[in-house]
Amino acid sequence: QNGRTLYSNSCGPGMTKTNVTEEFRIRVRGYVIEYPTLQPLAEFGLSVFDFIEEKITWETADGARTQLYLAMSPEIEQLNITAKYFHPQAIEVPPSHLAQGE
Repeated sequence: QNGRTLYSNSCGPGMTKTNVTEEFRIRVRGYVIEYPTLQPLAEFGLSVFDFIEEKITWETADGARTQLYLAMSPEIEQLNITAKYFHPQAIEVPPSHLAQGE
């Protein structure tokens, strides 16, 4: 109503190191306290999780890059980018067929 155009895009942050991963570790340790026989399995599982997290997750600042790009980049308005899907690192990708109503 104030003469401004709204741009609506969506994005997926990908796997980003956040407090959610720490919450996972806390929950696993809680199960070990409740069920001590699970300790070897839990330690193995956490070591695998740590390895995967180290290799494939974005640091928090990098994980926020796409959201910041969509919210603040002048390109969005200049190029009239709307109704698009972006994946980590501000790369436009086609949405899955499920998201396209096919």
